[in-house]
Amino acid sequence: MEGFDWVDARSKCSIGVAFQRLRAQLKDDVDARNAKRPEGAQHKFECITHGEFVTVLLGGNNIKQRSVVFKQTTRGINVLDDQDAVVLEATPTLNDEGVCCLDVRGQQREFWQFRRMALEKLFFETV
Repeated sequence: MEGFDWVDARSKCSIGVAFQRLRAQLKDDVDARNAKRPEGAQHKFECITHGEFVTVLLGGNNIKQRSVVFKQTTRGINVLDDQDAVVLEATPTLNDEGVCCLDVRGQQREFWQFRRMALEKLFFETV
Protein backbone atom coordinates (compact mmCIF):
# COMPACT_ATOMS: atom_id res chain seq x y z
CA MET A 1 0.00 0.00 0.00
CA GLU A 2 2.80 2.33 -0.92
CA GLY A 3 1.60 5.90 -0.92
CA PHE A 4 -1.24 5.23 1.50
CA ASP A 5 -2.01 8.38 3.47
CA TRP A 6 -2.30 6.80 6.89
CA VAL A 7 -2.37 10.18 8.63
CA ASP A 8 -5.53 11.16 6.73
CA ALA A 9 -7.09 7.73 7.30
CA ARG A 10 -6.31 7.83 11.01
CA SER A 11 -7.75 11.34 11.38
CA LYS A 12 -11.00 9.98 9.90
CA CYS A 13 -10.87 7.27 12.57
CA SER A 14 -10.84 9.61 15.56
CA ILE A 15 -12.74 8.85 18.75
CA GLY A 16 -15.52 11.27 17.82
CA VAL A 17 -15.94 9.88 14.31
CA ALA A 18 -15.82 6.29 15.57
CA PHE A 19 -18.44 7.02 18.23
CA GLN A 20 -20.77 8.64 15.70
CA ARG A 21 -20.42 5.58 13.47
CA LEU A 22 -21.04 3.28 16.43
CA ARG A 23 -24.13 5.27 17.46
CA ALA A 24 -25.74 4.79 14.03
CA GLN A 25 -24.85 1.10 13.99
CA LEU A 26 -26.32 0.56 17.47
CA LYS A 27 -29.62 2.03 16.33
CA ASP A 28 -29.58 -0.34 13.34
CA ASP A 29 -28.81 -3.29 15.65
CA VAL A 30 -31.74 -2.40 17.92
CA ASP A 31 -34.07 -2.07 14.93
CA ALA A 32 -32.89 -5.44 13.58
CA ARG A 33 -33.29 -7.16 16.96
CA ASN A 34 -36.77 -5.72 17.48
CA ALA A 35 -37.75 -7.03 14.04
CA LYS A 36 -36.80 -10.55 15.23
CA ARG A 37 -39.04 -10.51 18.28
CA PRO A 38 -41.85 -13.07 18.25
CA GLU A 39 -45.32 -11.82 17.49
CA GLY A 40 -46.97 -10.56 20.66
CA ALA A 41 -43.66 -10.21 22.51
CA GLN A 42 -43.94 -8.36 25.81
CA HIS A 43 -40.47 -6.85 25.54
CA LYS A 44 -38.79 -4.25 23.36
CA PHE A 45 -35.32 -2.85 22.86
CA GLU A 46 -34.63 0.88 22.66
CA CYS A 47 -31.61 2.93 21.67
CA ILE A 48 -31.38 6.20 23.59
CA THR A 49 -28.74 8.79 22.77
CA HIS A 50 -27.71 11.51 25.18
CA GLY A 51 -24.51 13.43 24.40
CA GLU A 52 -21.52 11.17 24.93
CA PHE A 53 -23.71 8.23 25.94
CA VAL A 54 -25.77 5.69 24.01
CA THR A 55 -27.94 3.35 26.05
CA VAL A 56 -29.38 0.15 24.63
CA LEU A 57 -32.30 -0.71 26.86
CA LEU A 58 -34.46 -3.80 27.27
CA GLY A 59 -37.86 -3.15 28.78
CA GLY A 60 -41.32 -4.59 28.81
CA ASN A 61 -44.04 -6.25 30.83
CA ASN A 62 -42.89 -8.68 33.53
CA ILE A 63 -39.24 -8.17 32.60
CA LYS A 64 -36.50 -6.66 34.72
CA GLN A 65 -35.22 -3.65 32.82
CA ARG A 66 -31.66 -4.16 31.62
CA SER A 67 -29.25 -1.90 29.76
CA VAL A 68 -25.86 -1.62 28.15
CA VAL A 69 -24.31 1.85 28.01
CA PHE A 70 -21.71 2.99 25.48
CA LYS A 71 -19.73 6.02 26.66
CA GLN A 72 -17.34 8.16 24.64
CA THR A 73 -14.23 9.00 26.68
CA THR A 74 -11.08 10.96 25.95
CA ARG A 75 -9.28 7.69 25.18
CA GLY A 76 -11.98 5.71 23.39
CA ILE A 77 -15.29 4.01 24.04
CA ASN A 78 -16.31 2.26 27.24
CA VAL A 79 -19.16 -0.21 27.65
CA LEU A 80 -20.84 -0.19 31.05
CA ASP A 81 -23.18 -2.74 32.61
CA ASP A 82 -26.25 -2.15 34.80
CA GLN A 83 -24.01 -1.37 37.79
CA ASP A 84 -21.97 1.23 35.81
CA ALA A 85 -18.95 -1.07 35.78
CA VAL A 86 -16.75 -0.91 32.68
CA VAL A 87 -16.95 -4.31 30.97
CA LEU A 88 -15.30 -3.42 27.64
CA GLU A 89 -12.99 -0.70 26.40
CA ALA A 90 -12.20 0.11 22.78
CA THR A 91 -9.81 2.51 21.12
CA PRO A 92 -10.11 3.47 17.44
CA THR A 93 -7.13 2.49 15.30
CA LEU A 94 -6.22 1.45 11.77
CA ASN A 95 -5.67 -2.18 10.90
CA ASP A 96 -2.90 -3.32 8.56
CA GLU A 97 -5.21 -2.80 5.58
CA GLY A 98 -5.78 0.84 6.57
CA VAL A 99 -9.36 0.29 7.69
CA CYS A 100 -10.73 1.97 10.81
CA CYS A 101 -11.35 -0.64 13.51
CA LEU A 102 -11.33 -0.87 17.30
CA ASP A 103 -8.60 -2.13 19.59
CA VAL A 104 -10.35 -4.27 22.20
CA ARG A 105 -8.22 -6.07 24.78
CA GLY A 106 -5.19 -5.79 22.52
CA GLN A 107 -6.95 -7.22 19.46
CA GLN A 108 -8.18 -5.36 16.42
CA ARG A 109 -11.92 -5.84 16.04
CA GLU A 110 -14.37 -4.68 13.45
CA PHE A 111 -17.21 -2.52 14.71
CA TRP A 112 -19.76 -5.35 14.39
CA GLN A 113 -17.55 -7.60 16.53
CA PHE A 114 -17.36 -4.98 19.27
CA ARG A 115 -21.13 -4.47 19.19
CA ARG A 116 -21.71 -8.23 19.38
CA MET A 117 -19.37 -8.50 22.36
CA ALA A 118 -21.31 -5.76 24.13
CA LEU A 119 -24.89 -6.66 23.17
CA GLU A 120 -25.13 -10.41 22.59
CA LYS A 121 -26.08 -11.25 26.16
CA LEU A 122 -28.68 -8.47 26.37
CA PHE A 123 -30.17 -9.35 22.98
CA PHE A 124 -30.25 -13.13 23.24
CA GLU A 125 -29.81 -14.33 26.82
CA THR A 126 -32.11 -12.05 28.81
CA VAL A 127 -35.39 -12.72 26.97
